[in-house]
Amino acid sequence: MSSKIKAIEEAIEKIKKIDNLTTKQAEKIVNWIIETDEKHVLEVSNSFMELKRKIKYCSLCGYQTEEQKCSICVDDARSNVLFIVENSKVINKMEKANIYDGKYFIFNNVISDEKSLDESNELIEKLIFYAKDFEEVIIGISPTLGGELTSQILKKYLRENNIKVSQLAIGLPVGASVDYIDTITLEQSIRNRTK
Repeated sequence: MSSKIKAIEEAIEKIKKIDNLTTKQAEKIVNWIIETDEKHVLEVSNSFMELKRKIKYCSLCGYQTEEQKCSICVDDARSNVLFIVENSKVINKMEKANIYDGKYFIFNNVISDEKSLDESNELIEKLIFYAKDFEEVIIGISPTLGGELTSQILKKYLRENNIKVSQLAIGLPVGASVDYIDTITLEQSIRNRTK
């Protein structure tokens, strides 16, 4: 005999669509919604809707903002280096760690074939137009198979437009055992070794 309630199960399934949320975490959220005062749940719900209405994407880099351009892009004190990343989470991490003082460009497409290249043409053109004003462009896309292909294509297009390009080094994580490292990372570590 099943004691599942359809409305609860549907809510759990919808909440699980949030990136990296497990069933257990979705269940906790649903239970919180059920057990919390309706006024407070409504306040949280309204704040979500307010976010959707207020937050836009920067017209230059694609980062989250309430204005047409984000605070990073309008900050003239930042260095004249452009860092290509996959998403806003990477920018948040970099800014929190305070390890980079240039500007960013979000390239959130994975180029793996001709079709995805065609679909990315507009974003590539936007990147090239924006990147021309920078001394250097750093590609910081994750070194997955799709990420590596995307990085190589972006490097090609940027270099064809006489834009200085570099790419993040890939290496062994601190504390990692070499025998557990995948061959691509191991090869990159050997190629990018320090002397």
